[in-house]
Amino acid sequence: NVWTDISIREYSIAPNGKLADEWRALFLKHPTRITIGTDTWIPERWTSYENLIEHNRAWLNQLPRDIAENIAYRNAFALFGMEGADEPQK
Repeated sequence: NVWTDISIREYSIAPNGKLADEWRALFLKHPTRITIGTDTWIPERWTSYENLIEHNRAWLNQLPRDIAENIAYRNAFALFGMEGADEPQK
């Protein structure tokens, strides 16, 4: 029953933009227990926010679509009891 968030790990997940094998294995093993986040704990993080989101989208696109969508939003919907909520616009 453990969930985890992967914020602040963007560049270890996909160094140089390529999804690392050990992270891929983790995502494939636990596709319903991981949520994505992007921390902006200091104002300076906002200046790189768009780049972080772009980087996250790039490595998510290297996963099977259903697993990428789980990590991107479905797992958070389930965690917070929002199943059936409108999906984000694509």
